Amino acid sequence: MFKNLRTSTKLILLCAMFIISVGVTTYSLVVENQIAISFARKELIGSRFLAALRDVEVALLKGKPFDSVTAESGSLTEKMLGALAAAQTGAAPALQIGDFVQSLSSAISRLGPSSTTDAEVMDVLGKTQQLAKRIGDDSNLTLDTDLDTYYMQNILVDQIPRLLGLVGELRLATRENDGTAASSNETKGGWACVR
Repeated sequence: MFKNLRTSTKLILLCAMFIISVGVTTYSLVVENQIAISFARKELIGSRFLAALRDVEVALLKGKPFDSVTAESGSLTEKMLGALAAAQTGAAPALQIGDFVQSLSSAISRLGPSSTTDAEVMDVLGKTQQLAKRIGDDSNLTLDTDLDTYYMQNILVDQIPRLLGLVGELRLATRENDGTAASSNETKGGWACVR
């Protein structure tokens, strides 16, 4: 087939095949790098949102339901809602977590300065755990194949929110026990005075 072609035609075909093979290889490398860059961007967005969520959890654990000394007003609730809103605006196009953030925001807004119950606080901590897991799934943090970073993301996405929830439960339980112990000590002291 190629015997009857002129040398210049053969040279043009050879150059065309070379250019096509280099072009296809270059295109596949560019596409692969674009996918990796997009993957990393989603991971960064998820990491930023998790940092904001962790700040919300820490603010909640330092607030009025856990620390009776804290001067509580609506500012802590507004601060948590503001942090969530700011994190969501940065993550809205990349992550599909609007329903989870809305649910957590409504749970946080139900926390009142004086009427906060333990069930409401634990509900907020549970919703933050659900949101953290959803962020891990949507931001591809849970899909990491490298073992070192997989264990790190597992700690950040799953274990820290669970640990903060357990710290909240422990603080609520010890607060209840301290209140019971203080009232029983007052009763014993009152009986001592009566005798």
